[in-house]
Amino acid sequence: MSWIFVYVFVMGMLVVVECLRFGMGMCVRRKDYLMGSVLMGVGGWFMVGTLIGMLGLMEKRRSGWGNRLDFFDLPYLNDGTSFFEQLMTYVIV
Repeated sequence: MSWIFVYVFVMGMLVVVECLRFGMGMCVRRKDYLMGSVLMGVGGWFMVGTLIGMLGLMEKRRSGWGNRLDFFDLPYLNDGTSFFEQLMTYVIV
């Protein structure tokens, strides 16, 4: 599951390099570009965190997809935490 975090980190670095020139060409202020990028990133991570949390709950209810496989409900990360705490963990990481 850590590949999700690595992928988003790399894409977050590339979006500034690739899209800032386009924004400057469209006469977008740097402040507006930064705020739009931050809001889009936070909104996207809330959606991804919610999706991972829901898949983790489904996995816990089904006993690990039928063969006790833990992919989304990681035992060392999700033990004794509420859904909100898990969501904040995924968003902050």
